[in-house]
Amino acid sequence: MNSRGKSVLATVVAGLAVLAPIYLVILLMLKTIRSLSTILGPLGQLLPHWLPGSHILSFLLVLVVCYLTGFGMRSRVGHHQRFSENSLSGQYFRESGGHKIYRFNIHAEASRLTGKHEAI
Repeated sequence: MNSRGKSVLATVVAGLAVLAPIYLVILLMLKTIRSLSTILGPLGQLLPHWLPGSHILSFLLVLVVCYLTGFGMRSRVGHHQRFSENSLSGQYFRESGGHKIYRFNIHAEASRLTGKHEAI
């Protein structure tokens, strides 16, 4: 494959790496809203019939859960848990072999691009 083909492929992969998580988050939110709307259906019937009450209430509930999660992550305990080496995600990534290879490749590419060679 020539350099132009590699460049196009790398650009497509980079775009996919950005858009795929966004798509999956939106898909998960829509699925959650649909599931919650069946649970909140009776409560949504209290609103006017022209207003999709169960969908609005389920969307608001998802927003409240997202807000509370973000609030918890911005607290002192959440900040410590997120950046701690002893956190659950830190332990998981340290023990997975794929993470070590990914980390090595990222450091190698960064040192190649910047010209600085740092120890991993």
